[in-house]
Amino acid sequence: MSINLYTADLSSVGGTELYEAVETLLRLSDPPAERLSEGWTLDFKEQWSDEMLKHATAFANTFGGLLIVGVSEKDGKPQDIVGVQLRSELKTQIASSISANISPTPTFQIAECLHPKDRSKRIAVVRIRNVSKLHYLMKGDKPVYVRNEDESRPATALQLRSLIEQRARESNPTDTAHLLKELSSRFYVTTAKQAGTNEERRANRTRSSTSLTVLVRPAESLSFPFDSSTEDLFDAVIVRSFPEVARRWNDEQGERQEKRGGDWHGIEFWQNNLDFEMNWLFSPREVALVTQVNVPVSGFGNCWSLADVALNIAFLLCAANLLWEALDFYGEARVACELKIGQLKLYQATTGFYSIFYNSELCVASGIIKGGSSTTSLANAEVGTTFISRTGDLAGTVSVITNQLLRELGYSIDLNALRAEVERLLRLANAPYP
Repeated sequence: MSINLYTADLSSVGGTELYEAVETLLRLSDPPAERLSEGWTLDFKEQWSDEMLKHATAFANTFGGLLIVGVSEKDGKPQDIVGVQLRSELKTQIASSISANISPTPTFQIAECLHPKDRSKRIAVVRIRNVSKLHYLMKGDKPVYVRNEDESRPATALQLRSLIEQRARESNPTDTAHLLKELSSRFYVTTAKQAGTNEERRANRTRSSTSLTVLVRPAESLSFPFDSSTEDLFDAVIVRSFPEVARRWNDEQGERQEKRGGDWHGIEFWQNNLDFEMNWLFSPREVALVTQVNVPVSGFGNCWSLADVALNIAFLLCAANLLWEALDFYGEARVACELKIGQLKLYQATTGFYSIFYNSELCVASGIIKGGSSTTSLANAEVGTTFISRTGDLAGTVSVITNQLLRELGYSIDLNALRAEVERLLRLANAPYP
């Protein structure tokens, strides 16, 4: 029995199964006049183009629907599955196009397969969901589209008013700052109460007064089965996104421990020769990191590192995107950060603000700070992100967050200089999305 493309988990569908599901849905074995027509929730085209964006926007604003790419049609009836000639993934091209041109990014899933008769061609199925948001097409002079039977049309004034009123009734904004506070009550790092062996420090600990917490929360809670394969995915993503930490636990310079609940998985890391702890959390509602920022530096005392803070924010954003791409989520997300520095000094050498934990050769040039000094021990930052800003403009996103944190601490920042330095820092650190 063929799968239902309107309800199936498209992240797990591909190959022959997807091709046959498209054939079945469009009834290609029937005479042309009896085949399934384009309608309120279905559209198909031979190629992905800007024209498809208005259909995606219309589906998001109306009832949701399926876009099938690689199908020829005549008078709204499918003729044949012809495929798209493309060497790279069609799925990635479509996801980037939707994320870059529709705001806010609609909730969608994409499945892709090779054409069984010509493996140089690809077929893609895009399923758009209708949620309680008004979606705008950012290309052209007609930003709001709705579906009207088999057409995607610009919304009339009456339709637009109705959409706005409906979304206002359904909207339930997320208070990310409150969620970060709630997360911090159960997700934190600890510090040893007294010196001793690794075992003694691990056994006698208290909550640390210094830390960096980063919460990345998708616009909606994701839906996927949480099992050992999901844990394996999370583990692989943390290894890829935080390679230096993974190297240390593989070289037995540190210890790791896993924790789990009904729909969440956590990884804890302790550095053996430091009183240093780092924890990650993954659930359908969030990807989060909390890490110690207090590191002793010979001749300087206990310090925190600006370079390490920027790197940790970037690495977690990379991890969130890698996880969500694997789960076919390309939507918007909020990022909230809390930096507690207590009485720590900002570590600055002659030429810049150097990394302490990761690599002592990585630094941010001192010229980014134009004035001010630390006047408080706590800073918060929050920004909205899209798939594009978390990947194609990772340095820009990290710079905006870091700028907020530094300004809350009392520093005056040159944002353009900070962005250039973060971009260089990520490139040197080999971040997955430089």
